[in-house]
Amino acid sequence: MGLMGLRAGAGSRPASALPRLSTVLRVGVCWWVPALLVAAAHFEPGPATGRVFSLIGLVSYAVYLLHQPMGHLVQALMGRRVHVPRDWSGLIFGAVFLAVVMGFAWWLDGHYDAPVRRMLRARFMPDKPKAVTVEA
Repeated sequence: MGLMGLRAGAGSRPASALPRLSTVLRVGVCWWVPALLVAAAHFEPGPATGRVFSLIGLVSYAVYLLHQPMGHLVQALMGRRVHVPRDWSGLIFGAVFLAVVMGFAWWLDGHYDAPVRRMLRARFMPDKPKAVTVEA
């Protein structure tokens, strides 16, 4: 069953009492994403917003690399007893998992990635000699 076929339900509520996930995705794609793009085109982010997005950009590749192995590690440590709910409460599980992965990615950047980049840059990309000007 694909993502579009999942129905949202919460405990004792019937599945029809909550909007279908496909409806939520359609509204998000058709209305919220364009609204976000229009807002981004008209507003300049402040310094705090810039720092937040810089941090997200800094850790994004590490999150991409780490999320799958960390998910398998969680399953191995929990003895495959991890059950992610298929209703809206699964968002909490996903948010906590994403926060942990992002925190680990940020820590790795400061303790591994940045020092390795500095070392490689110093070795393979030395400073260019400055042009010498002769004054008469």
